[in-house]
Amino acid sequence: MLVDLNDTHWQGSCLRVIEYFTRLWGGCGNIIIPTDGKEISPLFWKILERFDPDYVDAYGRTGRDVEIEEPAEFEQAYQRHIAGWEQQSGGKCEPYAAEEIRARLRETHLTQFGISAELQTELRDRLAPFYFQQWIVEAGLLGAAGVPHYPHTNVVEILPYAQQPQRVFRLKNVAPFSALWWAASFGHVNAEMEGQLAKIGVEVTSQGSTAEEIRFLIRLAVKGYEEIESSSFFANTSLKAISQILESMPFHLSMAGLGSYRSIRHRHWDEPVVAVAGKSLQDFALYYAISRMRTRVAWIPPCVLDEVLASPPARETIDEAWCFVNDLASLARGNSRRHEGMVIVSSTLEDAQLEQVKTAFSSASVGHLQRFQVGRPEQVIPAEPLRLYETNNISVLRSIAVADDGTIPLFETPLPKSFSKVDPVPAQVADRTEHQRVPRPAPLCPWRAADGRRELYVKRRTHLLQRPHLPLPEQFHPSRCFG
Repeated sequence: MLVDLNDTHWQGSCLRVIEYFTRLWGGCGNIIIPTDGKEISPLFWKILERFDPDYVDAYGRTGRDVEIEEPAEFEQAYQRHIAGWEQQSGGKCEPYAAEEIRARLRETHLTQFGISAELQTELRDRLAPFYFQQWIVEAGLLGAAGVPHYPHTNVVEILPYAQQPQRVFRLKNVAPFSALWWAASFGHVNAEMEGQLAKIGVEVTSQGSTAEEIRFLIRLAVKGYEEIESSSFFANTSLKAISQILESMPFHLSMAGLGSYRSIRHRHWDEPVVAVAGKSLQDFALYYAISRMRTRVAWIPPCVLDEVLASPPARETIDEAWCFVNDLASLARGNSRRHEGMVIVSSTLEDAQLEQVKTAFSSASVGHLQRFQVGRPEQVIPAEPLRLYETNNISVLRSIAVADDGTIPLFETPLPKSFSKVDPVPAQVADRTEHQRVPRPAPLCPWRAADGRRELYVKRRTHLLQRPHLPLPEQFHPSRCFG
């Protein structure tokens, strides 16, 4: 998802994007990329090329964002338009006209943000996503309260036919951390989706009503399933109860029938914990992208960063900030399955500021940390990022014959098997290829040597990825595929 680099309300915009990801099938694996609409920074190009998206969308702020974030301001604008209509017409505004005015205010674009033709072409050439005609980035900016449509799938429409969670939680109190920090960790269900879930029997519960619950959720946000036994001990809660809370995270809705995998060559045990510091959109986007591509990544909450960088430093107390620092330090100490270590990176902060953060964390944490260092963002981009797959199709084999000219023929897309019933119209699982353009030549099927064989990576015509393995003669060189 591309977002406006110059958006002064970027936290609200990113929260709306995460709401959209929560209701998009597979959406919890998506990333957010900042741009001014004309270019993307080298760091985020590296992330994009490593992530390898199949589709590219962009988000634009509208009056609906104002209605959600500043309802009083939106209402004032609405009343001004009603008064103007009545003055012009000479009569009282009819209900249908009032509804039309409200709807148009919601749809009004607040900025001139858009993706230039040059950037769209660069996205096509460097990423080779699926696209329609000239629209490399899908036509029309995504707005607040947007609902996934073809070629994507609204998870609410498939949950009744899948093994769905019985409940999903929504935070009652997010203080002192921002709503965006929590949403990036757990996902976020808005009021509209909450009502839709109730209709299909998914209960929406509240979490975080007490200080103890907030601190417990901080531990889960930082560690997840890591050290779940210690979380159970400190919260005086059973392992089953903690597992139920983790399984009721909003992001789990988007993973119905899906799982994640990565290359067996990846040395996950040697990965240090990554802590991203910074309060800008670039810092948040860096954290969010890396956390979708690998595990054990945290964004230092802005309020915690303010305390750390304060001069003189704030007096140390046992509060939520202290809990976050120590949970992060505990995760970085390693265990019998992982090596110790943590790297602090930032897209905007200077090295001196990162060293200050490192010093403050070291002094605030209980126990000494080894392999605690300041790093560069490029160093933490994983070589083998996590991928999503449809769980019941992992054993489905496909044989594809590659012609002498290197052209890859169209092949049947496996239908999902995790559902008791599939309606191909709303679920959009039918393979509609007549209007989709596959770029040629393009890095649609990069080659990779492995154990004396060549692996062919072919993109599916959905937001997931199919990776059939084709044995090919050694003399068949990749350059023949792309000319």
